[in-house]
Amino acid sequence: MSGSDDSDAGATGVSLELLVVNNNCTDETDGVLEEFAQTLPLRRVFEPAAGLSNARNAALAEATGEYILFTDDDVLVAEAWLVEFMNGIRRYPDAAAIGGVIEPWFQSEPDPDLFSAFRELRIGFCGLDHHCPPGPLALPATLYGASMAFRMAAIDGHRFNPMLGVTPDSSGGGEEHEFLRQLRARGGEVIWWPAMALRHYVDPRRMTLAYLLQHMFQAEESMC
Repeated sequence: MSGSDDSDAGATGVSLELLVVNNNCTDETDGVLEEFAQTLPLRRVFEPAAGLSNARNAALAEATGEYILFTDDDVLVAEAWLVEFMNGIRRYPDAAAIGGVIEPWFQSEPDPDLFSAFRELRIGFCGLDHHCPPGPLALPATLYGASMAFRMAAIDGHRFNPMLGVTPDSSGGGEEHEFLRQLRARGGEVIWWPAMALRHYVDPRRMTLAYLLQHMFQAEESMC
């Protein structure tokens, strides 16, 4: 949730800008943006250095709002997702970060043996539910990037580590954990707001034994 576009302010006094980071895409990203440019308060940001952390850092550098709300390009948000985000920050206006439930979205049923053997598959690789009421999260509980928001003043120039996170050559992670550790070290409070929920698509190509073994190997490497 970022920006100075007042077209959505209305009675709520809230303005929205939708930043879409083109991370050197080779698909039809720019064509889709042009299609919706007249109906949404869109702004395209181009980041040539591939990698999720680089893309998020580009958004942080461009954001002009009081809060920045991240999601992914392969999610289905609940209809009240933005409304619940607003409810959360109104309840906890001094929070440094806030996030909610991420459910796996399987378009085809996973192999039951692989589903049983690999926890990462069961949670859809980035599923998250702390099964607790709304409120402050204590370590080691964390948030994931598909549904997380930050108060820009609390970030104060901090950035995601470009050595961590998904890249074209790696499915590794850890960048969100490090980012939140830095915020907490500064005294920032991390809030769990489960009603800020969405579903994250699980590509069937990721539901194979070969992919799961490679993913597990890369995750272990990133912890070394």
